[in-house]
Amino acid sequence: MPDIFLVNKLQFKQLVDSDQIQDLTEVFEKYASEDTKKILTLSGPEPMETAKFGGKLMGLPWTTLFKENVHLLYIRADWMKNLNLPEPKNMDDVLKISEAFTKQDPDQNGKDDTFGFVFEKTFEFHRGFFNSYHAYLDMWIKDDSGNLVFSNIQPEMKKALEALQHLYKTGQIDREFATKDLTKAAESLSSGKAGMFYGPFSIPVWPLQAGKNLDPNMEYNYYPLLSADDKPATPQYSISG
Repeated sequence: MPDIFLVNKLQFKQLVDSDQIQDLTEVFEKYASEDTKKILTLSGPEPMETAKFGGKLMGLPWTTLFKENVHLLYIRADWMKNLNLPEPKNMDDVLKISEAFTKQDPDQNGKDDTFGFVFEKTFEFHRGFFNSYHAYLDMWIKDDSGNLVFSNIQPEMKKALEALQHLYKTGQIDREFATKDLTKAAESLSSGKAGMFYGPFSIPVWPLQAGKNLDPNMEYNYYPLLSADDKPATPQYSISG
């Protein structure tokens, strides 16, 4: 077995249960630099705790800052300019832009070949959309009574799903999104077929740069999550992404 290797949480537990990996508690305290310790705890103590079993440090966690996972809304600015569309102020405005991108030939090529949103089968590109309706994916959250409830079955989720259903029925998202992974779905952006999507701050590096290389006129604006009502939208994040 190699000295260092990457595993998921299930594999990690299996290795611990079968006594295949070493207790790193003393090694980490003795040899890890102060910079290393600082980086691994930038998001708080929780990531390091996930790597412990029975109080023993059995591995080093992959960590990131919470804010790096928060989703923004990216919209084709050149398409908005072509269609003379105003800046969105709320989710209703966002949906109007999506409809315009689908029906009004935003790339001005004379073809009916564009649509509004990019989504994909893992729902990674859906997260910000749901958050705009105060719905959250795969999380335990507190309800109005302070009790922990599973986010996927809360009333807000139904509203978000109804909006998503409308987008699908009206051709504003890829009909085959449920069969496409993140890489495949991103091709709709780089190829200039879709004009809106949700993602973290790193999106301009990938996949936007690939689209810019193909079409120098491609421009995007980004926005914080816009709410479907008068209550501000709150983006979700967790120590696992």
